[in-house]
Amino acid sequence: MTILRRAYRSISKINLRRFTVAAFAWAFVTILVLFATRSAQAQTYSVLLSFKNMSTGRWPLAGLVLDKTGNLYGTTSYGGTHTQGTVFKLTTAGKETVLYSFAGYNDVSMQNRLYTTLIRDAAGNLYGTGGNSQGGCAGCPGAIFELTHVTGGPWTETVMHLFDGADGAHPTALIRNSSGDLYGTTFDDGAHNAGTVFKLDSTGQLTTLHNFEESTEGRGPLALVRDSSGNLYGATNMGGSFGHGTVFKLSAAGKLTILYRFTGAADGGLPNPGMVRDKSGDLYGTTAYGGNGSGTVFKLALGSNGKWTETVLYSFCAMVNCTDGGGPLAGVFRDAAGNLYGTTSGGGASGLGTVFKLDATGTETVLHSFTGPDGKSPYAGVVQDSAGNLYGTTYLGGAYGYGVVFKITPE
Repeated sequence: MTILRRAYRSISKINLRRFTVAAFAWAFVTILVLFATRSAQAQTYSVLLSFKNMSTGRWPLAGLVLDKTGNLYGTTSYGGTHTQGTVFKLTTAGKETVLYSFAGYNDVSMQNRLYTTLIRDAAGNLYGTGGNSQGGCAGCPGAIFELTHVTGGPWTETVMHLFDGADGAHPTALIRNSSGDLYGTTFDDGAHNAGTVFKLDSTGQLTTLHNFEESTEGRGPLALVRDSSGNLYGATNMGGSFGHGTVFKLSAAGKLTILYRFTGAADGGLPNPGMVRDKSGDLYGTTAYGGNGSGTVFKLALGSNGKWTETVLYSFCAMVNCTDGGGPLAGVFRDAAGNLYGTTSGGGASGLGTVFKLDATGTETVLHSFTGPDGKSPYAGVVQDSAGNLYGTTYLGGAYGYGVVFKITPE
């Protein structure tokens, strides 16, 4: 049972039955555990945009990307000219511009697609993944797209690759190297119906780098991080020896190594997309389940013995509406001082989710607890600008109930 399985299939209107518990398992656990948690001090929270009109998009599920001048780019899962979702730009003054409306048929659809956070190259082009309905099929395997434009002109979409199931289905977020090659994962299908890791080169040629086998390697691989040697690191949302997901390394030569297998107990289970890597090569991420029942923040470090060891940096409270949050659905952002920032989909003062900070000592600070009018249910993580401001989205809430883009100014 998994959160992302629901996100990618139930939300995508593809019938899955394995997800019923984990998405909000934290909401049904009945043991209260007290933590060293600080309340936010002098944080300034503001709503930059409350989504309203169908034409400009509704229900943002994914996170944001920043440009050098502070403009934000993101996607909505619904709305736009064809109701299939949008790509938008939001200025520092809070002005939204719809850059592109997806058409769905013979194009890309963002409807109910969860982790479609964009990436941006040095020229300002945007890349992402979504569903597609080529030929009118429901729940097609998905697509990779590029958006380009000339100054003052409209944005043009190019569908770079359409998945067919054999090469994977339901692609997740992308990363890009200096040569313009794109790397990513598909959550499903492939040779063993457990997902793939792929490379799309600058000529548009897709190569499957690995097909996952569920029982040993995991199922449902998520967003990747790449080191300077070309090795790829990621997590699978489920599967592996204990059925609760794995963390893996795929070498530049194509060798897969399982670094850790989650048990679903105190170490966490069902890891989320969005792991980050520090200069020492240690990995940081979150799990949606386990720990005290409502998820964890974890660290994986390579020891002198050549083995990777997991450390749970924080376990979220086990009760409904716990003030420290519960049920993270995205990974973390790490700043230069080693602080980790993220969101939880539930918990907080009103039970509607939080933005949190975890410092190097393991002390959590709730930077903001959502109340509804200021947003509700953040499903994506946060990004940070050079001034330390945090930005993110909520799927629901806001002035009109269709989600918001928010900003948190540091103390």
